[in-house]
Amino acid sequence: MLKRPYILAVLVTCYLLAYVVMLQQNILPDVTMIMFFLSPLLVLSLAYSILRYGNYDGKDLQENEHWGYQDRSIEKT
Repeated sequence: MLKRPYILAVLVTCYLLAYVVMLQQNILPDVTMIMFFLSPLLVLSLAYSILRYGNYDGKDLQENEHWGYQDRSIEKT
């Protein structure tokens, strides 16, 4: 599962939405507290999965480029 960052991103997002709903509706405060303390582990695993297995499909920087802004041409700088 860690080799597919988009699946993990969807699961962590669902976890966040469940946490927010439970927090706002005051449903099972003890479980909500446990979810709060487990959330950094999920965020770290998501970041690791993206950095380790994520694919970048954008263009590579040229020799004279220092920044990778794709919405701005080199001539306008």
